[in-house]
Amino acid sequence: MNKEIIEVMDNASLANVKEQREAILALEAALMDMPDQIQDEIPVKHCLHGGCYIRSVTVPAGVMLTGEIYKYDHTEIMAHGRIIVTTDEGKSRELEGFHVMPAKRGKKRAAYTLEDTTWITVHTVTNIKSSDPEVVHSHLIVDSFEELEALENKEVLS
Repeated sequence: MNKEIIEVMDNASLANVKEQREAILALEAALMDMPDQIQDEIPVKHCLHGGCYIRSVTVPAGVMLTGEIYKYDHTEIMAHGRIIVTTDEGKSRELEGFHVMPAKRGKKRAAYTLEDTTWITVHTVTNIKSSDPEVVHSHLIVDSFEELEALENKEVLS
């Protein structure tokens, strides 16, 4: 099984950003089309403090998942576990234990958990004036790469 998982992850880790995005979106669509592989909702813990919004999840072993598209650079922390995950450099890596990683805006990750894994994402939110975690979160993500590109084009023109 791990051989197949690594092959899928490698397909989602192409050096070309457009191809990598397409591969991850195709993987996400395939996961949604698997009625026998019902994906459970993974509970998210939220913390708003000191100008930061922090999200943490603990993903059980054996779960294939994709992440969201974030508008801004942020920091990701793997607190513990073992996971195969796509990186900002366009390669998949197997990580074990504790890791801190910078994450670029516009990155959408694909991952497969080999062990229960706790993943934490830290965002700077000093420009968002809400104390509701869901409202803050909605200001940090986009629903598509097209929306991200439109935002980037708007910022260039400003």
